[in-house]
Amino acid sequence: MSDVTETAKGSAAEKRGPIERSARSVVCQLQNQTSVILMLLQDSLQLEHGEWTVYPPQNIYPNQLVQWQSDSNGFMTGTEGRCTYQFIANTGSGPMIGNVKLHWDNPYVGSNSYSIEVTPPPYDGDYDGGGGDNSTVTFHVYRKG
Repeated sequence: MSDVTETAKGSAAEKRGPIERSARSVVCQLQNQTSVILMLLQDSLQLEHGEWTVYPPQNIYPNQLVQWQSDSNGFMTGTEGRCTYQFIANTGSGPMIGNVKLHWDNPYVGSNSYSIEVTPPPYDGDYDGGGGDNSTVTFHVYRKG
């Protein structure tokens, strides 16, 4: 298995070809640095602006790095999306359900913004990167302590 998985055939980016690029795009990478499987909540998958060129994967396994992408698809537009992954962790007091909420926004005008919210503790997350018109942001999910 490669370091980065989950690509799409017949995607919008593939149809555009190598020369034509979107005005704005975001490649989201998610590094699962935990021992739990992250499962996509289908009803959480949203694009407020843009189009999917690669969809987020259904499952992200422990220590796996995955990626997906959304692009702008109109005149002077950006791309903005969100999704939530859920996990079940075994603790000393029994199973615990957790959530990983992700948001990305690369507007046509203005600054890019990103967020990750991981609950409950001791799980946490952060991100790095994400600058520019065609950006790549890497989200990390990990267990503290």
